Amino acid sequence: MTLLNPAMLFPLVWLIVVTTSPFSSLDFYPYSELFYWYLSAAVALFTLSVILSKGIFRYTFPIQLFNDFRSALSFKLSGHRKINLYILAMFANLLVQGYDRSLLLGSGWWTPGNVVLFRFMVYEWNQSPNFPWVSALNFFFFTAIPILLCHPSKRWQRVAIFSLLIGFVYLSSARASIFTIALIAYFFDWQQHGFRLKLSTSIAAVLLGSYYGIGAMAGKDTFEIETFAVANYAIGPSHALDQILSNVRHDQLGAVYMFPFLHNTLHAAGLIPEQIPNLAYYFTPHATNVYTIFGPYVLDFGIYGSLVCIASIGIVSGLIFWASRSLRDPYLVFLQSVILTLLCLSIFHDQFTSAGYVWASICLGFFFFTLSKRIAKRDSFASTRLHKRFHGNFIVPSVVVRQ
Repeated sequence: MTLLNPAMLFPLVWLIVVTTSPFSSLDFYPYSELFYWYLSAAVALFTLSVILSKGIFRYTFPIQLFNDFRSALSFKLSGHRKINLYILAMFANLLVQGYDRSLLLGSGWWTPGNVVLFRFMVYEWNQSPNFPWVSALNFFFFTAIPILLCHPSKRWQRVAIFSLLIGFVYLSSARASIFTIALIAYFFDWQQHGFRLKLSTSIAAVLLGSYYGIGAMAGKDTFEIETFAVANYAIGPSHALDQILSNVRHDQLGAVYMFPFLHNTLHAAGLIPEQIPNLAYYFTPHATNVYTIFGPYVLDFGIYGSLVCIASIGIVSGLIFWASRSLRDPYLVFLQSVILTLLCLSIFHDQFTSAGYVWASICLGFFFFTLSKRIAKRDSFASTRLHKRFHGNFIVPSVVVRQ
C-alpha cells in the first residue's frame, strides 16, 4: 500500500484533522457525536469504494478502446511546441486579467492593495469581471509543471513558465492557487520518480511560506502568526461541517452548491433560483465560508444523499488510481495527481464539482498529456498483458514523453 492510493491518503488526511483539532490554538467548538458518526461512515464508504473499484476496473475497463481514442485524439505536437503553446495561453490570461483590473481599478491595479481589493470585489461584493471566460485558461497554470516534467524543455521556457506562475499566484492573491499548483506537480513527480524527501521538504516550505506571504499581502499576517493559524486554517471548515450536519443553515433559500460555474446557465433555463455567488459564513466561533468536501453535498442532498456522492467519488478515484498504475499513459497519471490533490484539499471544500479547472483538466488534459510514439506502439500489446495480470502487483511506469 502507498499514499498514492486514495484509500490510504483520504483517511490519513482526515485522521490528522480530527486528532489535531483539540490542540488548536483557537477555541473551536467541540465536535458533536453526529460529526464523528458521519465522518466515520463517509471515510469508510470512500475507502470501500476505492477497494471495490479494483474489481470494476479489472473486468469492465475498456483498455483497448481507451488506447485507440488516445492515439486518435491526442495533439500531434512536439514537446517544445506544446510548451510554447502553454506560455502563450498563460501570457494571454495574465494580459486579459491586467486589462480587466485596469478597467475597474485604474493604473494602480497591480499594487498589492488593489490586487486584494479586486479579489474582495469579485468574491465578497459580487462584482462581475468584464472577461469571466478568462478563468478557463487557468488550466494551463495548474498543469504547467507536469507538462515540463513530461517533455524536455529549454531554459528560457522554464524561466517563462515559472515567471508566469508567480504572476498568476500574485494576481489571484489566494492560497488555494499555490496549494493546487504545488500539490499537482508534487504528486505527478512522485508517480514518476518515487517519494523524494528533499522535494517533499521543499514543497512543504513553499506551501508554508506562501501561506504567510499571501496572508501578509492580504493584511492577515499579524494575527495569524501569533496563533500559528496554519492548523486553524485547516481545522475550521470541519467545524462548519459539524454545524451543517446539525441542520444549521445560513444560506439563502434554494441555494445550490454543486457546479457553481453552471449556475447562471441553469438559472436561465429555469432549473434553479438565482444564486448568490459568495458562500454563507459559519461561525465556529471563527468565521469561515468553506465546509470541507462533505458540506456542499450535505446541503444539496442531505446526510444520506451526501454519502452516496462520497461513495461515487471513491469509485472514480479508485478507477483512475488502478488505471494509472496499470497503463503507461501520462494523462491517467496526471488525473491521478489531480485526484490526490483534491483529496488533500478536501479538508477545505469540495473541488470535485465546484472547481472549473478540474473539469478543464479532464477535457483538455486528454489532448495535452499525450503518449510518445514508442509507448503508444508498445501499449497495443503490453496493456492487454498487464490487464490480465491485474492482481495488485504493479510497477509504476515512467511517463516521460520524448518527442
